[in-house]
Amino acid sequence: MIVLKFGGASLRDSDNVNNVIEYIKKVQNKNPVVVVSAMKGVTDLLIETINYSVNKENEKITQNLNLLKKKHGTVVNDLIKSNKIKNTVLDYLDNNISELNSLFNSISILGESTPKSYAYIVSFGEKLCSKIVASILLDQGMNAEQITGEETIVTDNNYVNAYPDFELTIKRSREIIPDKIEKGILPIVAGFIGTNENGETTTLGRGGSDFTASILAYCLDAEEVWFLKETNGIMSADPKLVKNAKTINKMNYNEVAELTYFGAKILHPIASHPLKEKNIKSFIKNVYNFNFPGTEINNKKLQNGTTAKALTYIKDVSIITVQGPGMVGIPGIAGRVFTSLKRSNINVLMISQSSSEQNICFVVLGKEAKKALELLNKELELEILKNQIDEITAENNVSIISMVGEGMKNSPGVAGKMFSALGNNNINIKVIAQGSSELNISFIIESRDLENALNCIHDEFNLGKKKTRNINLVQFGLGNIGKELINQIIQSKEQIIKENYLNLRYVALIDSVSGVYNPKGFSDNEIKEILKLKNKDSSLRNSKFHLDRNVITEKIRQLENTVLIDVTSSYDLDNLILDCLKNNISVVLANKIPLTGDYSIYKKLIEQSRKSTAKLFFECTAGAGLPVIYILKSLLDSGDQIIEINGCFSGTLGYVFSELEKGIKFSEIIKKAKELGYTEPDPRDDLSGLDVARKALILARLMGEDIELSDIEIESLVPESLKQCSVREFLEGLNKYDANMLTRYNRSKEKGSTLRYVAVIKKGKINVGIKEVPLDSQIGMLKGPANICIITTKKYNLFPLVIQGPGAGIDVTADGVLRNILEASK
Repeated sequence: MIVLKFGGASLRDSDNVNNVIEYIKKVQNKNPVVVVSAMKGVTDLLIETINYSVNKENEKITQNLNLLKKKHGTVVNDLIKSNKIKNTVLDYLDNNISELNSLFNSISILGESTPKSYAYIVSFGEKLCSKIVASILLDQGMNAEQITGEETIVTDNNYVNAYPDFELTIKRSREIIPDKIEKGILPIVAGFIGTNENGETTTLGRGGSDFTASILAYCLDAEEVWFLKETNGIMSADPKLVKNAKTINKMNYNEVAELTYFGAKILHPIASHPLKEKNIKSFIKNVYNFNFPGTEINNKKLQNGTTAKALTYIKDVSIITVQGPGMVGIPGIAGRVFTSLKRSNINVLMISQSSSEQNICFVVLGKEAKKALELLNKELELEILKNQIDEITAENNVSIISMVGEGMKNSPGVAGKMFSALGNNNINIKVIAQGSSELNISFIIESRDLENALNCIHDEFNLGKKKTRNINLVQFGLGNIGKELINQIIQSKEQIIKENYLNLRYVALIDSVSGVYNPKGFSDNEIKEILKLKNKDSSLRNSKFHLDRNVITEKIRQLENTVLIDVTSSYDLDNLILDCLKNNISVVLANKIPLTGDYSIYKKLIEQSRKSTAKLFFECTAGAGLPVIYILKSLLDSGDQIIEINGCFSGTLGYVFSELEKGIKFSEIIKKAKELGYTEPDPRDDLSGLDVARKALILARLMGEDIELSDIEIESLVPESLKQCSVREFLEGLNKYDANMLTRYNRSKEKGSTLRYVAVIKKGKINVGIKEVPLDSQIGMLKGPANICIITTKKYNLFPLVIQGPGAGIDVTADGVLRNILEASK
């Protein structure tokens, strides 16, 4: 057995009622018990008519009764074909309208409505609707029967917000409903209604049909409850305010209770209690989308790898503040404040009290603020006269936002992350509250900031629908690293889309003399053809996509969602990089030159990156694929003080000196390193030490040092006589210097040391060259093309921070660039 509950919105007119009928037919095999609300607007119409009766507005009473009759009569005439069934329902409608008319006349004569009469009158909406739905099903061949809530649910004596007596309700409902199901009768239950032990009609509060469904599920041991709404389930936020709100697959009852308390119109506030107690699963489903699974609600603690799950809000509340230095030490002030509010049924939504006890502030609905002020001024009149309380004030036009999620428990930094997001959007927080359950964080902001606040938090915690975004890539450089990067992006495209919702597409590829451009993005096959052409002709001029470099650079300045990638060793891209940052185009550098030229250029690039929404990423300019720059930035951002950096920043030179320990000749090592792809096409670019010096300079500048490349002491491993010759001549002539390098190594070995090519950054100076280091030191034990960076700081002094890993190879560097591209794209 399952329980289905249909709300008033899904029963508003003939088309919608017909949709409900079709929905019920699809689940006949599940033995459903159907609970229905009144048709949309009917309960409000009945309440309005009660007020007209109190005020003796007889003409308006008649108008509303006619409207009520027409609204229900139209559905009956539209959807019931059998004259017999139709006439029976129309007679039922006439009798109920007649009874309502008598009731309204009585109220008009007395000039007042009691809770008892109020509850009885508003129950007519559900009775009429359940009769009509049962009759339509009967007309269409299903053995359906109306059951009023008065027949099945026994409550206390609170006429307007009744609570069930479960023991009596279990007995009564089990006497009626299972027997009907066994006889093949489909029960159509009028929601919202019950009776007390005296047989007098009671109601379960506005939205009480949800409660009816959960009460019956509890009493009948139903397998599931389906709450049919007009959305695909519980949303991560109000889709009217947050456009990318998504359906949440699963939540638990604790989370749902928090959401309903803070304004989410999901369920009756206490409808989940019986279901939670008996561990009955429920679903929020879309009445118009039968096949969509909706949101499942159960008792499990479902974190789903996230901290927060949903945002909700209560608009237009007021902050009431009671303050004064005389409050300190006065017992019972808080108790008197909240007792006086309770006497007038004013609900307090949030409470906050300063640690000094000089003020209490709490939140009420905006419409109750004036009354609350009047009550408190009267209650605390004596304390105000004695100047123990300075003032009682109300701040209006504010709203509560609550973030809810089981995963927030024991997750540090959630509040900080949320408040940082608000601060970055210039949204001021007035009051904060976090429950002891840690399931929600609630806060107050000005109502004018509500939509902005919901969206920025929703985005910060990635609560919304994730749509794949196209990211335009513009790449300068088609050397070894550039080609490897392209291959990695093509090979991992599907995975990147799946995990990051990013479609990386090349729109421009540019070498030293020419380029290709396609604003719609190249297909993978087109890129492969372009690379074949490049390998064949060493030029892109013969491609059908060819454009002049200058034309391409002008075009890319106009693109959106673009990342510029520089994997060249070019000196002429500084101005373009600066323009891109100004035009909100993020830049990823593997090229060190823009950051190691004149210090004034470096400073411009960094400052522009800091003030632009676009960012400059250059992790691979030091340490290849190692996160050296990321860690250094983190240390600096945390306020740590860098004392010294020592490191081997060349995979090529690391390989050279660890191979030297094996007794291999220096010249042979260089040839082998070139074959393995550890060196640049011209190994002298590595052996000169200039590459290491540039890496060290970037780190020093990040530390705030105003240093130029010319200030660095660099020891070159390129013999003076071989600096100007061809690469072939260099490799052939290098053997003349094998003996010199061997002698130097043997000297270090005699001392129990070894040789490494080391950069040292200390006290505003940089030194780069061969150093003797102990064999058992971290640098001495470094093997092959690995890099190591040892950072000594004020906090990491006794035990310096060590970053170690692969430092050479085009695949490692390209992978590091790709990670930067993904970061820039987000």
